[in-house]
Parts: sequence; structure tokens; C-alpha cells
Amino acid sequence: MRRFAAGLLLAFTLAAALGLAGEAGADTNSTNAQLCQQGGWETLLRPDMTAFTNSGDCTSYGATGGSYVSPGLTITSTFFSPDDPICYGIGDYERCRGFIVSGAALDPTSTVTIIFNSWWIGLITQYVPVNPDGTVWVAWRFSCHAGGTVWASGTSASGLPVNPDPEVIVPVC
Repeated sequence: MRRFAAGLLLAFTLAAALGLAGEAGADTNSTNAQLCQQGGWETLLRPDMTAFTNSGDCTSYGATGGSYVSPGLTITSTFFSPDDPICYGIGDYERCRGFIVSGAALDPTSTVTIIFNSWWIGLITQYVPVNPDGTVWVAWRFSCHAGGTVWASGTSASGLPVNPDPEVIVPVC
């Protein structure tokens, strides 16, 4: 009888553990399904940068453990190290400042447009080709007097526009 009770306890323990594991997998599938709903499938890509054909394609990919990549661009205001080659001729940390635009999962046949409207120098536009792997990285350096607003725009590998919020840069001297 004790052996039967111990076996029954073990069976209940295993059933509970397996049930919880199944629920955890269901939660992952549910999260993936939610990411793909309401047009989300159009903004997500597989890690190899291939797009989904529809919501069902996206959901079933996630349900089998697939991971998603979301195209994006970021604009980061920064101070560069005086030792950085971008700061050639500027020995002061506060005077070597600028911004970095970086992105991933972009259309490798496209360009990223960067616009800097500076109160000090005026309007500057640069077109940067996206790398074959869908990434982009650009650093701009300018004087501590140059403040302004930076905009960036590009195209995701699935053909949708990517437009991060603009970054406002405040002069420091």
C-alpha cells in the first residue's frame, strides 16, 4: 500500500510538472500570437531577414520556437572620447560631441536619410547606404556650440517605413 501511495504521489507530481511545462509553452505561443496580430506580422522578420506572408505564417513560426527581429533605427546623442579618431584635433571631452544613428533589419538595398537641423550650422542631410546585412551605423561629430534636432528614416527589410522619434541635442558650451 505504501508503495502504491508513493507511486501515486510520483505520478501526480509528474503530471503537475508536465502540466506546468505545457502551460509555459502555451504562454510563449500566446505571446507570439499576440505579436503577430493586428498587423504585427508586417513589422516582424525572421532572424534571416525574411518577412512573413500573413498572420498565420508569423504565428506558426513563433509557435515552433522561432524568434522575431523587429526593424529599427535609433538616434543617440553622445560625447566621444578625445582618443577616438573622430575627435582628431579636439582634445577636450566636452567639445567632442555628436550623435550616432544605428539600425538593424533594414532593407539592404535602401538608404537611411539623416537630417540634422542645427541652430549653429543650419540644415544638413546625409543619405547612408544600408549594409548588405541590413544594418547601418553612422557617427557625426560637431562642436559643443551645435545644438539642434536629428531625424532619421529608413525602410525595413519587409518594406515598411522606420522612423524613430527625433533626438534633440542641446549645446553644452
